[in-house]
Amino acid sequence: MNEAEKAIRDAMVEHGSPNWVAHVPMSVRRQVPPKRIAELRDELARSRRRSDPMSTLVEWAAGRHGQTATTAEIAEAAGVSNSTALNVIDKRPDVFIKRGRGKYELRDAAQDRADARKTKEEQE
Repeated sequence: MNEAEKAIRDAMVEHGSPNWVAHVPMSVRRQVPPKRIAELRDELARSRRRSDPMSTLVEWAAGRHGQTATTAEIAEAAGVSNSTALNVIDKRPDVFIKRGRGKYELRDAAQDRADARKTKEEQE
């Protein structure tokens, strides 16, 4: 990526589309073909799309098995709003167990199943 492309990409990241045009001189914009500018815009659009908050939060909770987190911490971990985080929490009671007002115990369903199997084998 040359200096002109880098300047355009940085302006796109900082100012968004189409406002980046006002922050990059015409002499710099002329150095980059329109097709390449469109590719840069598409790359940034793909990177900004939100991932699936359900899978993001389930993976995040699995790494913090047994810990307690607030709704705000859970929302921040997935980069979503509190209401979206609450929707995910409601849909996955096996991963998020309510422990108080706005506090949830984080569980790993796979780990819980493995522990249950281990306990069952020990009892036999």
